[in-house]
Amino acid sequence: MERKSNKESSKYNDQELYEELEKAILENDLTKIKIIIKNNSNYKKLNYNKELLIKAIKQSSNNSIIEYFISNEVDLNYEVLSGNTPLFEALNKHNYYLVDELLKRGADINYSNAKGYNVLLYLKESNCTCLTGELFRFLLKRNIDLSFKSKKNKTFLECLIEEENLKMLEIFISNVIFSNDIIIQFIVSSRNKIPISRKALNSIIKKEKEKLEIKKRTMDTIISKNNSELLKIILKYKMNILNENSINDMLLNSCKAKNIEYLKLLIEKGADVNYRETNTLITPLMSLSIINKNLKIKHMNAVIYEMFKLLIDAGAYINERDVDGKTALMYILSTKKASTKLVKLLVKHGAKINDFDYKSNNSPLIYACIGNNRYVLKFLLESGADTSIVTKDGNQLIFHATMNECIFLTQYLIENKLVNDLNCVDANFETPLMHAVRKKNIILIKYLLDNGADINYINDKCESALSKLLSSDRVSKKLIKCLEILIDYGANLNNIYYITQNNGLTYSRETPLINMVNRRKLNMVELLINKGADVNGKDLKGATPLYYAVKINNCKIVKFLFDNGAKIDNSNIEINRKLLSYSFLSYRLLRLLIKQGFEINDYIVNAKAKFNNYLLSIATTSSKMMSIRFLLANNANPYQNNFRKFLPFQEVILGYQNNKFENSKKIIECYESFGVDIKKINENGEDLLNCVVIYSYNMDFIESMTKYLVEEKNMDINTKNNNNITFLMNLMNKNNLKIEFIKYLVEEHNCDINSVDCNGNNALMYALYYGNSTIYNYLLDKCQNFNHKNNQGTNLLMLSVKSAELDTIERLIENGISINEVDNEGRNALFYVYNEINIEASRKYKRSFFYGNKFIKFRNYKYLIDQGINLNCIDKEGKNSIFYINDVEVVKYSVEHGMDITHRDNEGCTILFNTTNTEIMKYAISQGVDASLRDVNGHTAIYKLKPINGFKNICKDNILYLLEHGADIKDYQFSCGNSYYFYYNYNADDIFQLINLGFDFDCVNVLDNENNDEVKETFLDYFIANYHRYDIMNFVNILKTAINKNLFNVNRKNFLGDTPLVNLMKTLSENAFRDEKLYHDLITSMVDYGADLEICGMEGKAPLYYALMFSSSLVKTLYSKGARTLYCHGEIKTLINIENVIMHDKCDDSIKCEIIEYLEDIQQANINEKINGSYIIFLAIEQKCYNVVKYLISKNVSLSHTNNKNETVMDVAKRINDISITNLISRQKRQKY
Repeated sequence: MERKSNKESSKYNDQELYEELEKAILENDLTKIKIIIKNNSNYKKLNYNKELLIKAIKQSSNNSIIEYFISNEVDLNYEVLSGNTPLFEALNKHNYYLVDELLKRGADINYSNAKGYNVLLYLKESNCTCLTGELFRFLLKRNIDLSFKSKKNKTFLECLIEEENLKMLEIFISNVIFSNDIIIQFIVSSRNKIPISRKALNSIIKKEKEKLEIKKRTMDTIISKNNSELLKIILKYKMNILNENSINDMLLNSCKAKNIEYLKLLIEKGADVNYRETNTLITPLMSLSIINKNLKIKHMNAVIYEMFKLLIDAGAYINERDVDGKTALMYILSTKKASTKLVKLLVKHGAKINDFDYKSNNSPLIYACIGNNRYVLKFLLESGADTSIVTKDGNQLIFHATMNECIFLTQYLIENKLVNDLNCVDANFETPLMHAVRKKNIILIKYLLDNGADINYINDKCESALSKLLSSDRVSKKLIKCLEILIDYGANLNNIYYITQNNGLTYSRETPLINMVNRRKLNMVELLINKGADVNGKDLKGATPLYYAVKINNCKIVKFLFDNGAKIDNSNIEINRKLLSYSFLSYRLLRLLIKQGFEINDYIVNAKAKFNNYLLSIATTSSKMMSIRFLLANNANPYQNNFRKFLPFQEVILGYQNNKFENSKKIIECYESFGVDIKKINENGEDLLNCVVIYSYNMDFIESMTKYLVEEKNMDINTKNNNNITFLMNLMNKNNLKIEFIKYLVEEHNCDINSVDCNGNNALMYALYYGNSTIYNYLLDKCQNFNHKNNQGTNLLMLSVKSAELDTIERLIENGISINEVDNEGRNALFYVYNEINIEASRKYKRSFFYGNKFIKFRNYKYLIDQGINLNCIDKEGKNSIFYINDVEVVKYSVEHGMDITHRDNEGCTILFNTTNTEIMKYAISQGVDASLRDVNGHTAIYKLKPINGFKNICKDNILYLLEHGADIKDYQFSCGNSYYFYYNYNADDIFQLINLGFDFDCVNVLDNENNDEVKETFLDYFIANYHRYDIMNFVNILKTAINKNLFNVNRKNFLGDTPLVNLMKTLSENAFRDEKLYHDLITSMVDYGADLEICGMEGKAPLYYALMFSSSLVKTLYSKGARTLYCHGEIKTLINIENVIMHDKCDDSIKCEIIEYLEDIQQANINEKINGSYIIFLAIEQKCYNVVKYLISKNVSLSHTNNKNETVMDVAKRINDISITNLISRQKRQKY
């Protein structure tokens, strides 16, 4: 481009202008830059200055040029398209002088661009080489925010770790925390003998540590990267940025990830190999034992073995337990990856093979069943593992072996005669064979059957091995193979079993054949019948497989059953009635039944089927022509009113099938061909024509069907139903109603427009009511009596004001209707504009109320006022029309034109009692309406704010506003339809608000049992019943606050006879509560506020009884506060002692043991002596309290005691048939001798 002179410089176009300025920046020519800008007035409009400033910084231009561009910018916190800013670029060039100048002029060191990058993230993405230790130190001194997070929610440090940018990571950490500057500061202080106090030193260290924080998710990232160099860098600076718990957590996670290199590094750096996870108490050894199925590591067992050795050599405790009492051995045994070599290593170093966990009383051998490694099982058995173990749920080892498909262990137990009864049942009444069948393990099934398992054993739930197999949701090849084996071994195919489906959600009592019929499995039906299943076998209802095949409408199965001897029992009329109802919509199925001898009589044909409807009505609604013909041919009654009060042929109007009109015509003609009179009326007095208009929605269908019935079937257009409503009146509420159709009815078929219904309404009144202007204007032209009123005294003007055009209203007034005329209730036309006054006669299906257009209503309202209507007209209730208005603008207009807003009705209520509109309330009060006024019953306006189902159904602002202006909170009525909706309507914030207002929690529900306040539920009852839906802290704080404010009586009995304390503890005891300490504190607070601990509830149980279901600490607290009563019967109270604690049927054994020990001390009881004539150990055995017996034995209670029946401890254990207690006593005796 040829260079232009200065005089020509004003002729640059936009592109040339930018290029010339760019050249001037490269030439460092400030004079030229100023001349170009001065001679180009459009420079400022083009906004080039922002990019040129960054360009000048990028080119390291003279400071004068950069200063010139800076002076043209008001705000330096901007970015260009690339995301760069002046500050970012200055830092990129390491121009620290310029950075400080930019900061002085308002540049933000922590500015974030559109991509969500701050300066560190931006420079990292664009130019990593500029990020030096010097730059990091510089930024730190200028207060860069190191905790800043990108849009991906990552800090700069987390990004470096994620990218494994080791070089930059080390530079960054070393210059951020305890940098050379800090070290030099310490050296200088030391040389100059300037002492630093411990407090100052700690402050410096704390400040340095807080500069960077490595969170758990960052540690998880470090673990997932499996980069030992990355971990080395972090550990190198661990004293700076990690606390000891962080390193220990990393050790746990490294063990979970099976990362041996990390483990070595962490042990070397002093991580605690016996560290426990806070909530679970899991140690690194246990963490190493947990093997994720998705974990993919080469030579897995070898790696884990080496890691175990490292931890053990570093001092890891082998027999540490987690919160459930599980050890590392138990963890590793329960995995499929457990190797014999590893198990031997643990046992060699002291792992106990006959230990038990706390939760289930499971031993390592039982956990080994889960792992199901025959070599591990063999090693444990050879090492002396106890095979007599019984878990807390009462299951013997054989159950664990079969449910985990341990064939080796099952064989070992049976062949060594360690199973007394192969048909024994577990806690769920399942036998070992049932477990094997449920797992579909063919080898195990055969082995058990060959060794004496009873194929037809039926448990207490009426289940057998066969029914367990059929309870599988999927019919697989494996299931079929197992079924064939069970049948070959003699399984009874014709018994009625309890069979579950859908993972136990549904069940039935049926034969295997009926089960497969219901599941539509034709191949299984064939198999069962071929194997001997009775094709006519019945269930408990007397129904056969054929019945169910017909019910599910499966022709193939029905045909197969008939081909194999299925019979129809015509003597069972009820079954046959149902068969017909299931089959009549499928004519093919119906013919098949008749062909096989199915007999039909009048009772069967005319009986009610599903949904309490008749077969003929159902067939008509479904448009099943063949079924209709069949039923009519077999004497089905065409004149029976069904549950809708329809006659069967009137059902043609229902349904949404294609070609509805043509199909309906064919059905009507079908009925007529059987001599049915289609002009008959139903119980509502409706003929077919009226049914068409009342119950149909499609106007095309209504028009077509009406013309067909009137012209071809000679039906009377002027017939009325029981309420004297005509076809024409019913037509008025239809959408898309055409005037041509009305003219057709009136002018061609003499439809009577002057007829009135039982309420005195004519067709014109219906038309005005529904607001169809074309129709009502047509009828007005034919109107003979403009002064007609209905039985309520409503005239045409009153019906028109909601939606009619002004010319219509004017026309009615001109025809002699008085504007101030009132109806029987004393209401003039003004009431009808906004009040919902229904004129329709009662009928089954009412259309929705017509509300009218808001603009039209207000226009008509103003017109009536302008015409001099009486604004303060009062109805019989003493209300003026403003009581019914819910629009504040209309209210204001009414008041401005003279309506009395302070008016009170016959009940003494003002408008505040009748509105829920906050704006109207505020306006009314501003106009002098007093919110503190009470009605004749002594209530303020808040009393009338009755929510339908709670607090949310009304505006909370209304209540607060009324209370602020004098309403009484005692008038607020708590109402709730049922407990389910309580939480939805009363959330925590709502309740806190009510508390602040002084709401009484003992307030009864006005919707509950309205005739008797004594048996109503209170607000407190509902709140406690819904405790599980609230946040624990909120629930507890609400009750504590309510107690502090004395908002309920802590000893008041509710309608069930429970005090709040008993009600709360009973409710909590029915569910697993989540935070024991919080509820403990709440219960203690209620007691401290006077809750009586000796009062029993409706079930005769006192708070101490429920406390035993909570925790030992709560029992001790209540006991210390004077609680002694457990429960009572009439006047007789049962007090707490060791005997009654053991007798408690809902108390956990662990709590019983602690309380027994507590009572031994407090009540000076001796557990080795008789209490009330018997030794405690016998009572514990009788109650099957395994852990209590275990506790008593640990306290050296004598096992040689005898009871009053001269039975020994062992005799009683055997009598109650509790194997776990029997084994416990046997082991104790063996150890003793």
